[in-house]
Amino acid sequence: MMTVVARKDSPLNTRSNNSIEAKCDGPLNGRAVNSKAEEQRGAGKKILRIYKFLQSESTLVLSTKGADGTVHSTPLFYVVEENLDLLWLSSAGSRHSRHINGEPQASIAVFRSTFEWRKIIGVQMHGQCSIVHGSERSPVIHAYCSRFQLDTVLSFSVSRSLVYRFRPQWVRYIDNQKRFGHKFEVVFEENPPPWDSRSAS
Repeated sequence: MMTVVARKDSPLNTRSNNSIEAKCDGPLNGRAVNSKAEEQRGAGKKILRIYKFLQSESTLVLSTKGADGTVHSTPLFYVVEENLDLLWLSSAGSRHSRHINGEPQASIAVFRSTFEWRKIIGVQMHGQCSIVHGSERSPVIHAYCSRFQLDTVLSFSVSRSLVYRFRPQWVRYIDNQKRFGHKFEVVFEENPPPWDSRSAS
């Protein structure tokens, strides 16, 4: 299994693939992986694969932990950004929102529903949640409502909702369509870096 280590060496609004570094504990296809341009492109392709999968799905399962140690899992619609951040709308009074307020660390799973093991594909993520404030709220709400075709009937509920951001620190991608147990991991040393899909194609 390959682990991709991504480092944020530049601001998030600078679209660059230069800060992505691939590492593994041993040879990959007979060669040691290093940070040369070829391996950087390979790392970018893996991040792009995760992004495209997340774009193709609609619902995440968010797991949070309360002050009493109780773990709670919630299915939520989401939108995904190019840096793999996941965003959703929730009431401040919901259990998972109250949990996040006390403990922002959380885990997320996104997977494709299937009854065939050869078609299992999904993502597991660990990271940190935060509330989106100010001018950043509007574009997220617009993208969310557009993606899920939320009409004016829900506009009041949407306007009262908080916008949450999940920033992944660790991601595991599983794809049995490749072969049984095929997977790789992405570890973000800081924030997920931006990338340009043109450099990963």
